[in-house]
Amino acid sequence: MAQKLENARGSLMKYGKNFLLQNRDGLAGRFNVRDLTSGCGMALGTFYRYFDSKDDLVRQIMMEDWMKIMRSIDSEIQSSRSLYEKLKFIYVQICNFEQVYRYSAMNLLSQTEENRVFKEKCLEDLQNKVADFLTAEIDRNELQLTAKTDAAAYLLIQLISATARNPALSFDDLWQCMNFRDISIRKAV
Repeated sequence: MAQKLENARGSLMKYGKNFLLQNRDGLAGRFNVRDLTSGCGMALGTFYRYFDSKDDLVRQIMMEDWMKIMRSIDSEIQSSRSLYEKLKFIYVQICNFEQVYRYSAMNLLSQTEENRVFKEKCLEDLQNKVADFLTAEIDRNELQLTAKTDAAAYLLIQLISATARNPALSFDDLWQCMNFRDISIRKAV
């Protein structure tokens, strides 16, 4: 029975994610538990065995993808690629997440304390990861910063998020605005 129940949870997660992916235009407000369970061929009560609410489902869907992104960023940070390439990789990952979830899932989540904390925790984890990355690049003599790494990481994440929402801006625009000095690029020249 445990396997059957796990399959039900997986089906609900998959169906919910597909709905969010198909409704990137911000119309995800039409998303409701009754339609979700009906689409999965399940009773309404089945949903509440796995999720406390629609918000709980959306947070779990987003967290699953967020953790994949965080693992891929970890892997990239450990690579031997240049600072520029690593930051561009982070930029692409964040942009992709923004494009998938910004209008569908983020607008779907109600304005509760739990959802606010969820969003802040995700950003805090990313900011800490980027700050650690910048510190490691400084320690390897691959980067020079005039600002504190925490401040640079915070600003970088904010700028990536803003740039992700503006198709007229690119990573190269962001790179120039941050005025990073990628020593590895100068070494290669």
